[in-house]
Amino acid sequence: MDLSGGPVVTGHTYSSDFPTTPGAFDQTHNGESDVFVAKFEIRTEVELTENVIGLPETFELIQNYPNPFNSITQIKYQIPEDSHVTLKIHNVMGQEVKTLVESDEQAGNYEVTWDGRDAGGIEVSAGIYFCTLKAGEFSKTRKMVLLR
Repeated sequence: MDLSGGPVVTGHTYSSDFPTTPGAFDQTHNGESDVFVAKFEIRTEVELTENVIGLPETFELIQNYPNPFNSITQIKYQIPEDSHVTLKIHNVMGQEVKTLVESDEQAGNYEVTWDGRDAGGIEVSAGIYFCTLKAGEFSKTRKMVLLR
């Protein structure tokens, strides 16, 4: 620690392009290896930005996993802006089997589990099912295969 309580790190490097700062005592590579001293400043203020790191940039319904599945599967989706979201399961005849999501959601990444049961809690038969995500103007459908 330096006199003001900031951390100081020392070591050696074999890098010929080890980063230095303007005004450093020696900014050149001096042979096979060099020693270094790095002083860090601890900042306690918080900086707010408009861009939130980690938010998706596009709408997406990701393929369920596992697929094919036996009893449960994970369904992931992402929405880049606050939206009204519906996530529904349909059978091959187009009949709604179950609504997994029907809500207003904030921008972000989401994961839902489907347990292979219909809206009444009854296990559905093995076969092909379709998962459809609707969020705002976005709509996408993915095919899922349930094995029993």
